[in-house]
Amino acid sequence: MRITVFGAGNGALALASRLTCKGHHCTMFNRTPTKYDDVMTSGCLKVRFEGSERWVRIHKIADLAEDAIAGSKLIVVAVPVTGQGYYAQLIAKSLHDDQIILLAPGHTGGALQFCKYLRDFGYKGKQNVYETSTLPYVCRVEADKVVAIYREAKHVLLGSIGGDSQMLRTILRLFPQFVPVDNVLVSSLSNINSVLHPPGMLVNAGYIERMETPFTFYYEGATSSVASLIAELDKERCSIADSLGLKVDPFIDIFHKWGYTSDEAWEQRDIKQAMLDSIPNQSILCPTSLDTRYIHEDVGYGLVPIKYFGCIAGVETPVMDSFIKLFSIINSRDYLSEGLTLEKMGLPKKSNRGNIFETIHKLSEAV
Repeated sequence: MRITVFGAGNGALALASRLTCKGHHCTMFNRTPTKYDDVMTSGCLKVRFEGSERWVRIHKIADLAEDAIAGSKLIVVAVPVTGQGYYAQLIAKSLHDDQIILLAPGHTGGALQFCKYLRDFGYKGKQNVYETSTLPYVCRVEADKVVAIYREAKHVLLGSIGGDSQMLRTILRLFPQFVPVDNVLVSSLSNINSVLHPPGMLVNAGYIERMETPFTFYYEGATSSVASLIAELDKERCSIADSLGLKVDPFIDIFHKWGYTSDEAWEQRDIKQAMLDSIPNQSILCPTSLDTRYIHEDVGYGLVPIKYFGCIAGVETPVMDSFIKLFSIINSRDYLSEGLTLEKMGLPKKSNRGNIFETIHKLSEAV
């Protein structure tokens, strides 16, 4: 199958290498093409997965986005949510309505936002935009230029705006660990990075600002106070979903279903222990400053849209509001306005529980 992968970060490189290993022709494109030079040797990636290393030759590195998607059945967008609009703009005029877009991950409201971008930039066809609740892999590009895939996530939720049964089968053949959900808000509200990363960044902020040696974020940075804040943010997230008539799992159930922690920590419902027992995450270092996607993305494009979904649901979110306010002060940014608002997701400002699902359904229709 011809597949396009947008991005040059950890996730994009892991996805392209794994899909290539499965026999597919992957074309990659990134807004900064020179980033590929940092990890590739003569068009090849060195990949470590399940204890073995191998060289993987990427089919093509494209210079133009429209060339990258030409003839591709699947277009995988594996970039930070703040960069998704850039790629939507580049492909809106050349995208065909038989092509599938997969946001991996979709973060919170990713599919909604991408559909809005495509319309704004001139795409008039039927929308076929899928989103995952997390990146399919725990992965990092290590110092020796090896794309290290520590763990393949299990039970990754897959939501969509538009699409059809044949497109869904295509995705599931490539990613059998994906679990389709009936409503795209279920996958969006199951983005637990938004409740996982901000507490660790806030509680450890002073140390991050003055540290000389980075600590392991999910292990050394996992304290009782971090776990308590994760639990409170998670209660608000689950309450919002429940009020909208949607079923989402609590943080610790999702983390366990992904295969990221021990049975013991899950059975004890112990968030701190779940983080300490997360073997695939144990060696991942913390960000080196507070100017990081763990805040910009997981607050502005995580907590902010969840908070706005809470407004629709009639659920107050005092803990989320506090995080948004505190990080806005810390980084001198107004995350509530510059983050992912209802309007940026193509939803009316006066959306409510009675009309939001009908509105989302209509977003997939051709214009």
